[in-house]
Amino acid sequence: MWYFDGYSWGAPDNERIAISDFRFTGLGDKTDYTITLQPHNSHWMFALDLPANLPERTRLSGNMQLLSISPVQKLKRYQLSSYTRYVLPTYSSITIDRYLQLPESDPNSRDANLYKSRQLMKELKDINPETTVNNVLKYFATQNFYYSRTPPLLFDNPVDEFLFESRRGYCEHYASSFTILMRLAGIPARVVTGYQGGEINPIDNYMTLRQSDAHAWSEVYLGKQGWVRVDPTAAIPPGNIENSADALRLNSTLKKPDSLFKSSWFNQQMKKMHYAWDAMNNRWNQWVLGYNNKKQKAFFEAIGIKEISWQGLSQLLFSILAVLTGLLAFIVFSNQRQKQNEIQKYYNKFLNKLRKFDLVKAPAEGAAHFCQRAILQQPGKRSAIQNITHLYQELRYKKINQSKLDQLKQQVKNF
Repeated sequence: MWYFDGYSWGAPDNERIAISDFRFTGLGDKTDYTITLQPHNSHWMFALDLPANLPERTRLSGNMQLLSISPVQKLKRYQLSSYTRYVLPTYSSITIDRYLQLPESDPNSRDANLYKSRQLMKELKDINPETTVNNVLKYFATQNFYYSRTPPLLFDNPVDEFLFESRRGYCEHYASSFTILMRLAGIPARVVTGYQGGEINPIDNYMTLRQSDAHAWSEVYLGKQGWVRVDPTAAIPPGNIENSADALRLNSTLKKPDSLFKSSWFNQQMKKMHYAWDAMNNRWNQWVLGYNNKKQKAFFEAIGIKEISWQGLSQLLFSILAVLTGLLAFIVFSNQRQKQNEIQKYYNKFLNKLRKFDLVKAPAEGAAHFCQRAILQQPGKRSAIQNITHLYQELRYKKINQSKLDQLKQQVKNF
């Protein structure tokens, strides 16, 4: 992004350039890799910069963003090759001066936007652009700047307020202010957004990249070197980064493990479970994405189907459905039978206790009739006999309720 209005950055022209016209110079070997992209209903796609080839139905914009022709609405897998070291091109239609653009204001007015930043650059600017870059990075490293996910709000003069008042922010604050300071020093600069970090899954050795890994940095134009990446956020000392996970992600010089990042045994186990679940989900995704005709045929031959037809598939589906339905019915009825046996067991215990009073239930006698006969003989136990009989009938002939089953068990025990 190259245009700054004093508050936000953008790329108003948003050029579109085909890969055949995008003649950057790749340095060293290419890196080959495969990406599985979750659906997000937008056009952007992941790629290591800079891609040496483009997947089908994609394009590379002039600001080097890989875009899908249509929104990504389903799981997508694609192969790429990229140069991670390169020299970016310049375009005859774009003058380098646009990367020196600043919001209009009176540079001599103390109330003007960027007044304090201009004064600072008079001290930090050097005749050598690379020395100027290092001076600004040193300023960030030594002047008590903090990386925070919850910085204070900035208002009328956001760059000056950040550099001289709040000194707390995340990568966008540092990238924006650094780029402005470079332009004040006469060095062409622009803001770049993308992703940094990611997490290696040790089970299958792939990297997971999330939206929380979004990052912003700067690029400065240094003559024959062309555009050079500079990440001012990396200049913040690890002790000034509020979140330990951010410290590990943003500062590649930190070694792991470190006491700063130690976690409890429970958290370690939860992390292992997370890795295992994520790896299983990734394998399923790869199987689904790679399920072509060849794999389909091999699968059916493995289960004894030589010729694949709609009739055969229908028969297979019906058979699977019938087996699943039967299995489900067996589980449900087995559970019901177990409950019924438990109900009858408690009621039989109740009948055994009544035998002590010479009360024996006849084989053909219903529970309600026996209840009445028992009360006539043992009127002092009327309430208990009625409650147990009522619970037994409800559980035996109506819906089984675990709470009422527990009540029956307890009342029979107390009788």
